[in-house]
Amino acid sequence: MKLLLLQPPVEDFYDTDLRLQPLGLCYLKATVEKHFPQIEVTVRDFHHGWGRKTVALPLELSYLKPYYCWPDRSPFSTFYSYFHFGASFEVIANEVVRLKPDLVGIS
Repeated sequence: MKLLLLQPPVEDFYDTDLRLQPLGLCYLKATVEKHFPQIEVTVRDFHHGWGRKTVALPLELSYLKPYYCWPDRSPFSTFYSYFHFGASFEVIANEVVRLKPDLVGIS
């Protein structure tokens, strides 16, 4: 059996170092390998190392527009742009197809 554990990209106003670490997935991989050695476990991080891309603000957050109406570059800046941090969904789908896992876990 093949298990794929993946850390998906994040869409938000900002990113943090804490979000970059798929520790939970790595703990899960170690536990599965210890107790079920017949299962092949792969962890893929589609968040860290893929850069960021500006994307449109989701409709459910559109109520924030009046509060973030211009770019603020000061040390006390508010958020202005909304980003996609990580790989594209097409890249992720292609990798899942390529690996052919029996089961996929998403963090």
